[in-house]
Amino acid sequence: MMNFYIHAGGGVGDIIKNYFWGTKGWGYLKNIKRQNSKVKLLLASSNPAAEDLFAGNKFIDEIESYPWQRPGSKFKRAEELNKQGYINLSIVGRHVKKLKFEKPKFMYFTEADKELYKKIKPAGKYTVIHPFIARMGLQPIETSEFREIALRIRDKTQLPVLILGGTHNRTAFIAEPGICTEEYGYEDEGIINLVNKTNLRIAVNLTQNATSFVGTNSCFYCVRLGLGQPAAIIDLTQIKESVISEDGKSCWIGAKSSKNKESIIDLTVKTAISSM
Repeated sequence: MMNFYIHAGGGVGDIIKNYFWGTKGWGYLKNIKRQNSKVKLLLASSNPAAEDLFAGNKFIDEIESYPWQRPGSKFKRAEELNKQGYINLSIVGRHVKKLKFEKPKFMYFTEADKELYKKIKPAGKYTVIHPFIARMGLQPIETSEFREIALRIRDKTQLPVLILGGTHNRTAFIAEPGICTEEYGYEDEGIINLVNKTNLRIAVNLTQNATSFVGTNSCFYCVRLGLGQPAAIIDLTQIKESVISEDGKSCWIGAKSSKNKESIIDLTVKTAISSM
C-alpha cells in the first residue's frame, strides 16, 4: 500500500476552488484510491469548518488540520510526511504511471446530508444568493439591499431564491480571531432562508446546481468559479461599475464606484437573470 497526502490551504473558497479545478492533487484522488492507497488530507484554513467539507468523502482516510495563520506549520508537517514515506498527490504522476486525472464534480454527502438535501432543494430552477463576506469592512451593500435583489429576481423569474450562509469561526481576515456572524432576518414568500440551517457540503451542492448565483467574493463564488459557472458578484473594491471576468462567466459589480444603490441592484438583477 502506498501513502499519499493532499496539501490544501487558504480560505474555504481557495480550498473549494482548487478542489473543483482538480489542482493540489484533487484530480487524482478518486483513481489513486482504486489502487488500494491511503490518503491523508493536510488542511490549513482560516475557517475551522473547512474540515467539514470532506466529512462525506470516502476517498480520504484521514484529515489533519492547522490554522491558516500559521502557514509555516503546514509546510513543516508536509516535510515530516515526506520523510515518513508519504507522497504529495499533486506530483503523483512522477510515481504512478498512467493515473487518470479526473476533476471532482461535487462535494460528497454523508447519509444524513442526502436526506436533508432532498428536502430543501427545489425541484426545478432556482437562484442562490450569499449576501455576506467574511472580510471585515468589505460588506459591499446592506443585507436589506440583497433582500431587494432576491425579491426582484423572484418576481421577474417566478422561481424560488435560496439565501445561503452561516455563522462561523475565523482565524484570519478579522482584527481578532473569533466569530464571523452571518444572519438573514427576513421571511418572504418564495425566498427560502437557509442561513444557519445547513452545512457547507449541502450549501456547496446547492450553489453549483443553481440556475444563477448572486453574492460577494466569498467561498460560494469560488464554487461557481471552480466549475466555470456564471455568477453576479457585488464587490466593494472594484473600480468600474461592471467588469466581466476573463473567462466571460462572471460579472463583477462595483458597489464602491456608484453612489446610486438602485443602479447596483438593477445591474445585479439583470446579470443574474441573463445567466439563466
